[in-house]
Amino acid sequence: MEPMRLTNWFVDCPCIVLMISFGILIFITFITVKFGWIAQTDPNNRDFLIWSDPIVEKFDRRNLAFEYLERYDGDKEKDIRS
Repeated sequence: MEPMRLTNWFVDCPCIVLMISFGILIFITFITVKFGWIAQTDPNNRDFLIWSDPIVEKFDRRNLAFEYLERYDGDKEKDIRS
């Protein structure tokens, strides 16, 4: 069985292999921070709820109903019949 090329490089010049590895890690870290892939969002009440709980399901339905009314009914005032 022939030894791997990376193992031979690490035995011959360990500092260069370590510096290249750290350079790759720093580059990947820079890219993830620049594009915000690990940016945290503000926590909201949804993060701490048990989704299958009946109270939470009613809360979700209520919010969906309000969103539906805002989208399709808007802020229009309706005429009141007398």
